[in-house]
Amino acid sequence: MKHIIYTVGFVAMLLSCSHIDDNDRLIEVAIDNAVQQEETTQQEEIVRNVLLEDFTGQRCKNCPNGAEVISQLEQAYGERFVPVGIYWEPIAVPNGLATETGKEYFSHWSVGAQPAGWVDRLGDVKFIPNDWMGDVKEALKRPADVVIHVEATLAEQMIDISVMETCPQSEVGGNLQVWIVEDSITATQLMPDNTAKRDYVHNHVFRTAVNGTWGDAVTIAVGDTLKQVYRQAIDNQWNTNQLSVVAFIYNGRGVEQVTKTRIKTTQDK
Repeated sequence: MKHIIYTVGFVAMLLSCSHIDDNDRLIEVAIDNAVQQEETTQQEEIVRNVLLEDFTGQRCKNCPNGAEVISQLEQAYGERFVPVGIYWEPIAVPNGLATETGKEYFSHWSVGAQPAGWVDRLGDVKFIPNDWMGDVKEALKRPADVVIHVEATLAEQMIDISVMETCPQSEVGGNLQVWIVEDSITATQLMPDNTAKRDYVHNHVFRTAVNGTWGDAVTIAVGDTLKQVYRQAIDNQWNTNQLSVVAFIYNGRGVEQVTKTRIKTTQDK
């Protein structure tokens, strides 16, 4: 039951993308180049954003130190810095923030300790939060060849997500990954002094991978724009007012580009 859109159309998928087989996801669509020509020719320089995958946990007493470094990076670089907290615990936490997909990422990347940070999937995972600062600074200097634009709206407990990728100057290939993250979650956290803080605020928390654990393969030719449309069901534990979409393209060279977009709700209208 593979759904395909040809240039213009609407696809409504009946199931949450997080529970859909690989063959049931929607595939990218080429947009008419002439329609996009004016926008792409106006693009003089593509702004590079940077992804930090923050491998963390609620039972990790040093993880709040990592969160403090991330807060400093957010203040320094604003929207150009996109952190995502991926949670896993060796022992389950009641109403915890760990996910099975998070466990898969921990295992696949051989993350054996927390906190651990990986910037744009370049080099090694770093276990000293202060090291993340230098990695982010250097990653921001890399040129970028792709622009990612995301629109996301919530309607009737479903998130409609539209992702568009444009490459004005050179071809880019890899996997497009689409995640749901949530900010401002109040939940227990073990602190550096070994006390449990029950009203700790967790931000940029990974909730689910919309298009599967490893995303969808994409190739964007020079001057072309691709478009994908997804639907994601809301989990009843999520606060819909604090949800965002993080979309990025990665390949053997690391993360090519990333963006974070807040999901619009009826309260935004």
